[in-house]
Amino acid sequence: MRVIVERLSKTYRDRSGHDVVALEDVGITVEPEEFVAILGPSGCGKSTLLNVLAGLLSPTSGQVFFQGERQPDQPLTATVFQEFALFPWRTAEANVAFGLEELDIPAAERRAWVHRFIAMTGLEGFEAKYPHHMSIVADKGASGPAFRSSASSSRRSSTTPDFGPSPT
Repeated sequence: MRVIVERLSKTYRDRSGHDVVALEDVGITVEPEEFVAILGPSGCGKSTLLNVLAGLLSPTSGQVFFQGERQPDQPLTATVFQEFALFPWRTAEANVAFGLEELDIPAAERRAWVHRFIAMTGLEGFEAKYPHHMSIVADKGASGPAFRSSASSSRRSSTTPDFGPSPT
C-alpha cells in the first residue's frame, strides 16, 4: 500500500491560548514495501506525524491518502508505542503472533508471517524468550530484543503497508 502525505499541518493551542505549530506543510510519499525512519530532535513533530498517519489525530490542514488494495476487516495502520506493549507471559514469537491470531489467520500462514517478522526485526534466536529475558535499550533510542519484539508485534496486526506480499 502506498502512503501519501500532502501539505500536512498540525497546530495545537497551548494553555495560554497561543498557537504551537507541530507540523507545517509536510509532504512525503512512501511506496509499497519501502522502509522509512522518521528522525529528529525531541519536540520536532515525529510523534504528531505518526499519530496523524495512524488516525489518532486529525490534521489542521492537508491530507493523508492510502492507495492500494486493502484486506477486509483489517485496520490501515498499526502503532508501536514508545512504551513497550508486550504480554509478559508470552514469548517473543507468541507476542508477534498475537494480532494474527486475533485476525484468525490460519496457523500455517501465521507461522510464515511470524517467521518473516522475527527475521525482519533481527530476533532470530530470541523466539522462545520472554520479554523479561530480553534486554531493553531505551537510552538514546530503543534497540534491544524486547524493543524489536514490540515493534514486530505491532506489525502482526497491521495491513498491507506492513504485510506486503505473502511469505508463503
